Amino acid sequence: MRGRFSEEELTVWLVNTGDRAEVAYRFVEEARSSLPVLLDESGEQYRAVPRGPGFAPFPVNVLIDKRGVIRGVYGQYDAGAMEPVIEALIAE
Repeated sequence: MRGRFSEEELTVWLVNTGDRAEVAYRFVEEARSSLPVLLDESGEQYRAVPRGPGFAPFPVNVLIDKRGVIRGVYGQYDAGAMEPVIEALIAE
């Protein structure tokens, strides 16, 4: 899926949960990521994401449409499952 969607079609953010800003930014720097990072130091937003039984704690991938509605939650990175959902959201 990497590189398949343009920046106009898809926005990706990393959200760090439970770490202080210094820890999160150090990780991003070491990973050489250019993606924007949002912080959820208290974990409140992470706990608010709906997920079913059997989800691993991290990562959680959340697909949100243009109106801000959660349209998919995935307990692990699964490009095969997310790609058709992303394509449908872009087509809306």
